[in-house]
Amino acid sequence: TVLFPTAPLTLHIFEERYKEMISRCIAEDIPFGVVLIREGQEVGSPALPFEVGTTAQIVSVEKLLQGRMNLIAVGRERFRLLDTSHARPYLVGRVEFAPHVTGERLSMLDAAGSVRRLFTDYLGLVAKLMDAELNTKALPDDAPSLAYTVAATLQVDNDVKQQWLNANSIQAMLQSQADLLPKELARLKLLAQVEHERKRDVDDSRMGSFSKN
Repeated sequence: TVLFPTAPLTLHIFEERYKEMISRCIAEDIPFGVVLIREGQEVGSPALPFEVGTTAQIVSVEKLLQGRMNLIAVGRERFRLLDTSHARPYLVGRVEFAPHVTGERLSMLDAAGSVRRLFTDYLGLVAKLMDAELNTKALPDDAPSLAYTVAATLQVDNDVKQQWLNANSIQAMLQSQADLLPKELARLKLLAQVEHERKRDVDDSRMGSFSKN
C-alpha cells in the first residue's frame, strides 16, 4: 500500500505481529509507518521496502474477537527510511521526516489548475460508470491537498503512486498527474462506450423477446 498525507487508511488486523504493533501504537499514542514493499513478500521471509513512506495516525479502533481489530488511520507525515531492524516481530526502522516542498509557485498553481479540471472530468466518468453521484466541488482548494487527494484516488499501479510519493515537490507530483490524467480519461471513455453499447444490446434483446400481434 502507498499512503499519502491526509489520505484515510482502513485495515483489518489479524496477524499476531501486527496486533502487537497496533497495541503498542495505541498504548503509547504513536503513529506507525506505511511503506510499499519493493521486493519479497509481506508474509514469510523479510521483505525489502521502498525508502519513502508515510506515517499513519490511528483515529478509530474496533476491537473484535481473538484480539483482531478493524482500524481507521490517516496519513500524516512523509518520511525517508534510513535503516531497518527485525528486532521485533514486525519491521521497525529509523527515519527522517521529509515533507514535500511546494516547488516553483506559479508552475505549481498552473499544474494544479490543469489537474483540477482533468480530475473533475475523471470523477464525472467514474460516476457515470458507477451510476452514482460524486461531489466534485469538495476537491481541496490548496495544491498540496489536491495532489494528495488525486494520488490517493486514481486507480493506477502502486509503482506510479510510489513515484508520486518519491517526488521531491508538490509541483513535480501535480505535473506528473497532469500528464497521466488524459490517458486515464481516454481509458474511462472507452469503458463508458463499451458499457453503453452493452446496455443497448441488452435493451435490444429484451425488445426482441416480445412478439408483435
